[in-house]
Amino acid sequence: LDVVKAAGGAPGDNGKLVLRAVDGYAATVTVAQARAQRFIVATHLDGAAMALGGLGPLWAIYDADQVPDMAAKPLPERFAACPWALYHIEVMA
Repeated sequence: LDVVKAAGGAPGDNGKLVLRAVDGYAATVTVAQARAQRFIVATHLDGAAMALGGLGPLWAIYDADQVPDMAAKPLPERFAACPWALYHIEVMA
C-alpha cells in the first residue's frame, strides 16, 4: 500500500484496488485484503529485473504460503488476484 500512498491515494480498508495487466486481465482486491495478505509490487525476480513479455515489468504478488486460507487452494485460485505484467492500479474509495 506504500505504492498507493506514494501515488496520492489514501483509501480506507473498505476501498478497492483494481490491478490491471498489459493483456487486459484485471483483479480487484480490497485494501483490507491487500494489507492482510501483504501484497507487494515486485520489480525483480531472483535478483533480475522482470522484462515485459514475461512476468514484468511489475507483478502484484503476495506470499500465498503465509496466508492460511489461501495456502491449501490450487495455484490458479491462490494467485488469481496477482496479475503479472501489471501496468495500472486504480484506487477506488
